[in-house]
Amino acid sequence: MTVVKYSAIYSSVILVGGTITSSVVCGIINSFVASRSRKFSSIEEMNGILEKEKKRLGIEDYDISLVYNPNVKASKCNKQAQNQYVLVFNDSGLNLGIFRHELRHVTDSGEYNPLTYIFFKEPRAVAYSLTALEKISQI
Repeated sequence: MTVVKYSAIYSSVILVGGTITSSVVCGIINSFVASRSRKFSSIEEMNGILEKEKKRLGIEDYDISLVYNPNVKASKCNKQAQNQYVLVFNDSGLNLGIFRHELRHVTDSGEYNPLTYIFFKEPRAVAYSLTALEKISQI
């Protein structure tokens, strides 16, 4: 085999291994944070702290709606338009850690790219849900 082929194989192994590792580590930390975070009894209770959290992230002028849907597999952030988002939460997402995690995704910019998401955006959201410190999650 040529050096180019070895390089391609090595790069693929590193990429796949890194992707799996990043996903697993983020998943473990998310589960840890969610299990130890303040629980909310309703979306209305989450709405009560939304403005404070938006201010912490510098997104006060964004239109963000919170929705409860017990049928979704995982909580998620859906962009509707420029500076307009809907955060959807399931039963396991009704806690402060997941709320902060999804809210941090509102600040993600640009088109969706799986590698950027896995290696940068998701770890930053995990860091924010764990610490609630925006400066740390900008690394």
